[in-house]
Amino acid sequence: MGRVAKNVVAGTLRERPVVRVFRAAFRAWPFLHGRGWILRAARAVLRDDPVAIDIGGAFIEGTLDDWMVLWTFMVEHERDAPFQRSLALLRPHDVAFDVGGNLGIWSLLAAVRGSRVVAFEPVPQMVERFRAHVRLNGREDIVLNPFALGAEEGSLPFFADAHGNSGASSFVRRSDSDIEIRVPVKTLDAYIGEHGVERVDLLKIDVEGAELQVFRGAQRLLSSDRAPIIFFEASAKHAARFGDSIRGVKDFLAGCGYRIFRWDGRVWTDVTADEPRRHEDLFAMKPHHEPRMTEVRR
Repeated sequence: MGRVAKNVVAGTLRERPVVRVFRAAFRAWPFLHGRGWILRAARAVLRDDPVAIDIGGAFIEGTLDDWMVLWTFMVEHERDAPFQRSLALLRPHDVAFDVGGNLGIWSLLAAVRGSRVVAFEPVPQMVERFRAHVRLNGREDIVLNPFALGAEEGSLPFFADAHGNSGASSFVRRSDSDIEIRVPVKTLDAYIGEHGVERVDLLKIDVEGAELQVFRGAQRLLSSDRAPIIFFEASAKHAARFGDSIRGVKDFLAGCGYRIFRWDGRVWTDVTADEPRRHEDLFAMKPHHEPRMTEVRR
Protein backbone atom coordinates (compact mmCIF):
# COMPACT_ATOMS: atom_id res chain seq x y z
CA MET A 1 0.00 0.00 0.00
CA GLY A 2 3.03 2.27 -0.27
CA ARG A 3 3.73 4.48 2.72
CA VAL A 4 1.95 3.43 5.88
CA ALA A 5 -0.20 5.93 7.73
CA LYS A 6 1.09 7.16 11.05
CA ASN A 7 -0.57 5.48 14.04
CA VAL A 8 -1.37 2.36 12.02
CA VAL A 9 0.55 -0.45 13.66
CA ALA A 10 -0.63 -3.84 14.81
CA GLY A 11 -2.61 -3.55 18.02
CA THR A 12 -2.66 0.26 18.07
CA LEU A 13 -5.05 1.20 15.28
CA ARG A 14 -6.31 4.72 15.82
CA GLU A 15 -6.85 7.98 14.04
CA ARG A 16 -4.37 10.79 14.50
CA PRO A 17 -5.82 13.63 16.60
CA VAL A 18 -5.67 16.02 13.64
CA VAL A 19 -7.65 13.55 11.52
CA ARG A 20 -10.27 13.22 14.27
CA VAL A 21 -10.61 17.00 14.45
CA PHE A 22 -11.24 17.42 10.73
CA ARG A 23 -13.65 14.50 10.61
CA ALA A 24 -15.53 15.87 13.61
CA ALA A 25 -15.84 19.16 11.74
CA PHE A 26 -17.29 17.39 8.69
CA ARG A 27 -19.66 15.46 10.93
CA ALA A 28 -20.87 18.57 12.74
CA TRP A 29 -21.21 20.89 9.73
CA PRO A 30 -24.88 20.71 8.64
CA PHE A 31 -24.61 22.34 5.20
CA LEU A 32 -23.14 21.33 1.86
CA HIS A 33 -21.76 24.84 1.46
CA GLY A 34 -18.68 25.20 3.62
CA ARG A 35 -17.40 21.64 3.51
CA GLY A 36 -14.96 22.70 0.82
CA TRP A 37 -13.32 25.07 3.30
CA ILE A 38 -12.85 22.23 5.76
CA LEU A 39 -11.40 20.02 3.04
CA ARG A 40 -8.96 22.70 1.86
CA ALA A 41 -7.75 23.14 5.42
CA ALA A 42 -7.35 19.37 5.81
CA ARG A 43 -5.35 19.10 2.58
CA ALA A 44 -3.09 21.96 3.67
CA VAL A 45 -2.33 20.23 6.97
CA LEU A 46 -2.21 16.59 5.89
CA ARG A 47 -0.73 17.24 2.42
CA ASP A 48 -0.20 13.89 0.69
CA ASP A 49 0.52 11.89 3.84
CA PRO A 50 -1.39 8.61 4.20
CA VAL A 51 -4.08 8.79 6.86
CA ALA A 52 -5.77 6.10 8.91
CA ILE A 53 -9.56 6.43 8.98
CA ASP A 54 -11.94 4.74 11.40
CA ILE A 55 -14.97 3.83 9.27
CA GLY A 56 -16.99 2.40 12.15
CA GLY A 57 -15.21 -0.48 13.86
CA ALA A 58 -12.70 -0.99 11.05
CA PHE A 59 -9.87 1.04 9.54
CA ILE A 60 -8.74 1.92 6.05
CA GLU A 61 -5.74 3.96 5.03
CA GLY A 62 -4.76 6.04 2.05
CA THR A 63 -4.30 9.58 0.81
CA LEU A 64 -6.94 12.23 0.19
CA ASP A 65 -6.35 12.16 -3.57
CA ASP A 66 -8.16 8.81 -3.65
CA TRP A 67 -11.91 9.30 -4.03
CA MET A 68 -13.04 6.41 -1.81
CA VAL A 69 -10.62 7.41 0.96
CA LEU A 70 -11.83 11.01 0.68
CA TRP A 71 -15.46 9.82 0.82
CA THR A 72 -14.90 8.18 4.19
CA PHE A 73 -12.64 10.97 5.47
CA MET A 74 -15.53 13.41 4.90
CA VAL A 75 -17.84 10.92 6.72
CA GLU A 76 -20.04 10.69 3.63
CA HIS A 77 -20.53 6.97 4.29
CA GLU A 78 -22.23 7.91 7.57
CA ARG A 79 -24.63 10.26 5.75
CA ASP A 80 -25.36 7.72 3.02
CA ALA A 81 -28.71 6.33 4.21
CA PRO A 82 -28.95 3.40 1.73
CA PHE A 83 -25.34 2.38 2.42
CA GLN A 84 -25.98 2.32 6.16
CA ARG A 85 -29.30 0.52 5.74
CA SER A 86 -27.66 -2.20 3.67
CA LEU A 87 -25.46 -2.97 6.67
CA ALA A 88 -28.36 -2.70 9.12
CA LEU A 89 -30.19 -5.42 7.17
CA LEU A 90 -27.49 -7.93 8.07
CA ARG A 91 -27.86 -10.40 10.91
CA PRO A 92 -25.01 -12.17 12.72
CA HIS A 93 -23.68 -15.14 10.74
CA ASP A 94 -25.27 -13.99 7.48
CA VAL A 95 -23.44 -14.72 4.25
CA ALA A 96 -22.82 -11.44 2.43
CA PHE A 97 -21.45 -11.22 -1.12
CA ASP A 98 -19.72 -7.97 -2.10
CA VAL A 99 -19.46 -7.67 -5.89
CA GLY A 100 -17.18 -4.76 -6.69
CA GLY A 101 -15.25 -4.88 -3.43
CA ASN A 102 -12.89 -2.01 -4.23
CA LEU A 103 -10.91 -1.06 -1.09
CA GLY A 104 -13.00 -3.35 1.12
CA ILE A 105 -15.00 -0.67 2.95
CA TRP A 106 -18.40 -2.38 2.74
CA SER A 107 -16.88 -5.84 3.28
CA LEU A 108 -15.08 -4.75 6.44
CA LEU A 109 -18.20 -3.16 7.90
CA ALA A 110 -20.25 -6.26 7.09
CA ALA A 111 -17.64 -8.41 8.81
CA VAL A 112 -17.73 -6.13 11.86
CA ARG A 113 -21.45 -6.95 12.09
CA GLY A 114 -20.69 -10.65 12.22
CA SER A 115 -21.33 -11.60 8.60
CA ARG A 116 -19.28 -14.06 6.60
CA VAL A 117 -18.11 -12.03 3.63
CA VAL A 118 -17.19 -13.16 0.13
CA ALA A 119 -15.93 -10.35 -2.10
CA PHE A 120 -15.11 -10.00 -5.79
CA GLU A 121 -12.68 -7.40 -7.15
CA PRO A 122 -10.88 -7.76 -10.50
CA VAL A 123 -8.47 -4.78 -10.52
CA PRO A 124 -5.03 -5.96 -9.30
CA GLN A 125 -4.21 -2.65 -7.59
CA MET A 126 -7.52 -2.72 -5.71
CA VAL A 127 -7.04 -6.39 -4.81
CA GLU A 128 -3.71 -5.51 -3.23
CA ARG A 129 -5.22 -2.65 -1.24
CA PHE A 130 -8.25 -4.72 -0.21
CA ARG A 131 -5.96 -7.48 1.08
CA ALA A 132 -3.85 -4.93 2.93
CA HIS A 133 -6.99 -3.62 4.67
CA VAL A 134 -7.99 -7.18 5.56
CA ARG A 135 -4.58 -7.70 7.19
CA LEU A 136 -4.69 -4.29 8.85
CA ASN A 137 -7.96 -5.18 10.56
CA GLY A 138 -7.20 -8.82 11.29
CA ARG A 139 -10.12 -9.92 9.10
CA GLU A 140 -8.48 -12.78 7.26
CA ASP A 141 -11.83 -14.60 7.33
CA ILE A 142 -13.03 -12.33 4.49
CA VAL A 143 -12.75 -14.26 1.21
CA LEU A 144 -11.55 -12.12 -1.69
CA ASN A 145 -11.81 -13.42 -5.25
CA PRO A 146 -9.59 -11.54 -7.74
CA PHE A 147 -11.89 -11.73 -10.75
CA ALA A 148 -15.04 -10.13 -12.13
CA LEU A 149 -18.57 -11.50 -12.28
CA GLY A 150 -20.63 -11.25 -15.44
CA ALA A 151 -23.21 -12.86 -17.70
CA GLU A 152 -20.88 -15.58 -18.97
CA GLU A 153 -17.45 -16.97 -18.22
CA GLY A 154 -14.31 -15.93 -20.06
CA SER A 155 -12.12 -12.85 -19.94
CA LEU A 156 -12.72 -9.24 -20.88
CA PRO A 157 -10.74 -6.00 -21.20
CA PHE A 158 -11.11 -3.87 -18.10
CA PHE A 159 -10.24 -0.20 -17.72
CA ALA A 160 -8.77 0.98 -14.43
CA ASP A 161 -9.24 4.64 -13.59
CA ALA A 162 -5.96 6.57 -13.65
CA HIS A 163 -7.14 9.70 -11.82
CA GLY A 164 -7.42 8.62 -8.21
CA ASN A 165 -11.04 7.45 -8.24
CA SER A 166 -10.63 3.94 -6.90
CA GLY A 167 -14.36 3.34 -7.37
CA ALA A 168 -14.59 4.12 -11.08
CA SER A 169 -12.94 1.22 -12.89
CA SER A 170 -15.14 -0.38 -15.53
CA PHE A 171 -15.42 -2.74 -18.47
CA VAL A 172 -15.97 0.37 -20.60
CA ARG A 173 -13.24 2.93 -21.31
CA ARG A 174 -14.12 6.34 -19.87
CA SER A 175 -11.08 8.35 -20.88
CA ASP A 176 -7.92 7.99 -22.94
CA SER A 177 -5.87 7.83 -19.75
CA ASP A 178 -7.65 4.74 -18.39
CA ILE A 179 -5.35 1.77 -17.95
CA GLU A 180 -6.44 -1.30 -19.91
CA ILE A 181 -5.98 -4.72 -18.35
CA ARG A 182 -7.56 -8.10 -19.04
CA VAL A 183 -9.47 -9.78 -16.25
CA PRO A 184 -11.06 -13.22 -15.82
CA VAL A 185 -14.85 -13.28 -15.62
CA LYS A 186 -17.05 -15.92 -13.98
CA THR A 187 -20.77 -16.14 -13.34
CA LEU A 188 -22.13 -16.02 -9.83
CA ASP A 189 -24.21 -19.15 -10.42
CA ALA A 190 -21.08 -21.05 -11.48
CA TYR A 191 -19.11 -19.79 -8.48
CA ILE A 192 -21.85 -20.87 -6.08
CA GLY A 193 -21.98 -24.31 -7.66
CA GLU A 194 -18.19 -24.77 -7.70
CA HIS A 195 -17.75 -23.72 -4.07
CA GLY A 196 -20.83 -25.40 -2.62
CA VAL A 197 -22.27 -22.15 -1.31
CA GLU A 198 -25.47 -23.10 0.52
CA ARG A 199 -26.92 -19.63 0.87
CA VAL A 200 -26.38 -15.94 0.20
CA ASP A 201 -28.31 -13.60 2.48
CA LEU A 202 -27.35 -10.24 1.02
CA LEU A 203 -25.81 -9.39 -2.33
CA LYS A 204 -24.20 -5.95 -2.65
CA ILE A 205 -23.33 -4.91 -6.20
CA ASP A 206 -21.50 -1.78 -7.33
CA VAL A 207 -19.93 -2.47 -10.71
CA GLU A 208 -20.24 0.85 -12.53
CA GLY A 209 -23.08 -0.06 -14.86
CA ALA A 210 -22.46 -3.79 -15.31
CA GLU A 211 -25.12 -4.73 -12.75
CA LEU A 212 -27.42 -6.35 -15.31
CA GLN A 213 -24.54 -8.48 -16.59
CA VAL A 214 -23.92 -9.77 -13.07
CA PHE A 215 -27.63 -10.44 -12.54
CA ARG A 216 -27.86 -12.43 -15.78
CA GLY A 217 -25.04 -14.65 -14.56
CA ALA A 218 -26.87 -15.17 -11.26
CA GLN A 219 -30.35 -15.97 -12.57
CA ARG A 220 -30.50 -19.37 -10.89
CA LEU A 221 -29.71 -17.84 -7.49
CA LEU A 222 -31.99 -14.86 -7.95
CA SER A 223 -34.94 -17.00 -9.07
CA SER A 224 -34.64 -19.41 -6.15
CA ASP A 225 -36.75 -19.56 -3.00
CA ARG A 226 -33.70 -18.51 -0.97
CA ALA A 227 -32.70 -15.59 -3.15
CA PRO A 228 -30.78 -12.85 -1.32
CA ILE A 229 -31.62 -9.26 -0.59
CA ILE A 230 -29.89 -7.16 -3.25
CA PHE A 231 -28.33 -3.75 -2.66
CA PHE A 232 -27.27 -2.24 -5.97
CA GLU A 233 -26.32 0.94 -7.76
CA ALA A 234 -28.77 2.09 -10.43
CA SER A 235 -27.17 4.60 -12.81
CA ALA A 236 -28.67 5.42 -16.19
CA LYS A 237 -25.36 6.83 -17.42
CA HIS A 238 -23.32 3.85 -16.31
CA ALA A 239 -25.82 1.25 -17.58
CA ALA A 240 -25.98 2.94 -20.99
CA ARG A 241 -22.28 2.22 -21.52
CA PHE A 242 -23.24 -1.46 -21.70
CA GLY A 243 -26.31 -0.89 -23.84
CA ASP A 244 -28.46 -1.46 -20.76
CA SER A 245 -30.85 0.73 -18.78
CA ILE A 246 -32.19 1.05 -15.25
CA ARG A 247 -35.55 -0.08 -16.63
CA GLY A 248 -33.88 -3.22 -17.98
CA VAL A 249 -32.34 -3.97 -14.59
CA LYS A 250 -35.66 -3.50 -12.79
CA ASP A 251 -37.52 -5.63 -15.33
CA PHE A 252 -34.98 -8.44 -15.02
CA LEU A 253 -35.23 -8.47 -11.24
CA ALA A 254 -39.03 -8.36 -11.41
CA GLY A 255 -38.87 -11.42 -13.64
CA CYS A 256 -36.95 -13.17 -10.86
CA GLY A 257 -39.71 -12.34 -8.38
CA TYR A 258 -38.25 -9.20 -6.79
CA ARG A 259 -39.79 -5.87 -5.85
CA ILE A 260 -37.60 -2.77 -5.89
CA PHE A 261 -37.44 -0.40 -2.93
CA ARG A 262 -35.84 2.90 -2.00
CA TRP A 263 -34.69 3.76 1.52
CA ASP A 264 -34.65 7.51 2.28
CA GLY A 265 -33.38 7.23 5.84
CA ARG A 266 -36.87 6.96 7.35
CA VAL A 267 -39.20 4.80 5.26
CA TRP A 268 -39.21 2.24 2.47
CA THR A 269 -40.81 3.29 -0.81
CA ASP A 270 -41.82 1.10 -3.75
CA VAL A 271 -39.91 1.93 -6.93
CA THR A 272 -41.64 1.53 -10.28
CA ALA A 273 -39.86 0.44 -13.43
CA ASP A 274 -40.37 3.73 -15.24
CA GLU A 275 -39.29 6.19 -12.53
CA PRO A 276 -37.10 8.94 -14.02
CA ARG A 277 -34.34 9.09 -11.39
CA ARG A 278 -30.94 8.91 -13.04
CA HIS A 279 -28.65 7.67 -10.28
CA GLU A 280 -29.34 6.13 -6.87
CA ASP A 281 -28.78 3.06 -4.74
CA LEU A 282 -31.74 0.70 -4.52
CA PHE A 283 -32.80 -2.53 -2.82
CA ALA A 284 -34.45 -5.57 -4.35
CA MET A 285 -36.40 -7.88 -2.04
CA LYS A 286 -38.80 -10.80 -2.04
CA PRO A 287 -41.66 -11.54 0.37
CA HIS A 288 -39.45 -13.61 2.67
CA HIS A 289 -37.26 -10.53 3.24
CA GLU A 290 -40.10 -8.41 4.64
CA PRO A 291 -39.33 -9.11 8.34
CA ARG A 292 -35.90 -7.55 7.89
CA MET A 293 -37.35 -4.39 6.42
CA THR A 294 -38.90 -3.47 9.77
CA GLU A 295 -35.93 -4.45 11.93
CA VAL A 296 -33.69 -1.70 13.24
CA ARG A 297 -30.08 -2.72 13.75
CA ARG A 298 -27.26 -0.34 14.53
